[in-house]
Amino acid sequence: MQAMLRVENSHIKADSVTRPNYSCFLPTVNLQYKFSASHNLKFTYNRRINRPGIYDMDPYYKTDQYYNITQGNPNLKPDYRDRLQLTYTWNFGSNYFSPYIYKEYFTNKLGSEYLVINSPLTNSLTIITKPFNMLSGHESGGGLNAMLWYININARIYQGHFNEYTGQSIIIPAVDYFSYSITSYAFKTFTKNKKTTAYVFLSYNGVNMNAQSKTYSIPFYGLGVQQQIKDHSLGVFFLLPFSTDITFSRTETTTPAYNSRNTLGFNVSNFIQFSYSYKFNKGKNVKKLDRKIDVESDSKSQAIGK
Repeated sequence: MQAMLRVENSHIKADSVTRPNYSCFLPTVNLQYKFSASHNLKFTYNRRINRPGIYDMDPYYKTDQYYNITQGNPNLKPDYRDRLQLTYTWNFGSNYFSPYIYKEYFTNKLGSEYLVINSPLTNSLTIITKPFNMLSGHESGGGLNAMLWYININARIYQGHFNEYTGQSIIIPAVDYFSYSITSYAFKTFTKNKKTTAYVFLSYNGVNMNAQSKTYSIPFYGLGVQQQIKDHSLGVFFLLPFSTDITFSRTETTTPAYNSRNTLGFNVSNFIQFSYSYKFNKGKNVKKLDRKIDVESDSKSQAIGK
């Protein structure tokens, strides 16, 4: 059993008037039972915080080439996530197989309000976007982390719920969502000294839901080879072989005032990357402490690192 508690106090000067000041308690509890040297079961609870970024809190107007306006919100609060997770791990040789299930509750997650107004620049109709702490709800799902000989797999499937939001000028009804993601790579070493490695990878993030928008992306894949020559390393990587013009991201926004679709793409033909690295050591080797501990990670990925 392991328990930790972080206590933090934040002072932020957002502008000349708004100066958020808040304290937070971030506990973590890990309970692990080892059936044998190869099998264990772990239950984890932790509370995480995501603070709004500097651009989200910037109160000044910004316009794009179409005179659409974005504005930050200096009154933003951090969002909190409470996560419960049960993980089973099976280690065999240099491989591992680790499925998990989780339940997560979140409050004050950032989302954007979209309003149609008269532009102060052109006096014509335009769109203003401003972030608010508008998303609260819960999410549950399961996943798999595994290393099986030459194949690494990180996959997750989940569903969630956003509560109804009532803002200053809009009401967003409650909504349920469902998505999945997978990141995987496979590698193979050649020659007896294992200096040549070939690999392939695949990454797909499914549908990313926000308060009034959905973002769709395509699967990314590629292949490469790397050669180690003493302290030198040479590599070649080929992204999306045999593809040409692609649309890698599409965001669809639905509001009471308007609907929009924004797509991003590029020509990926012959997207080949060459790399070189040189590894050198200088000075004495530092003896590392033989210590392993689960720590909390306040990050976009919401991961728990080791």
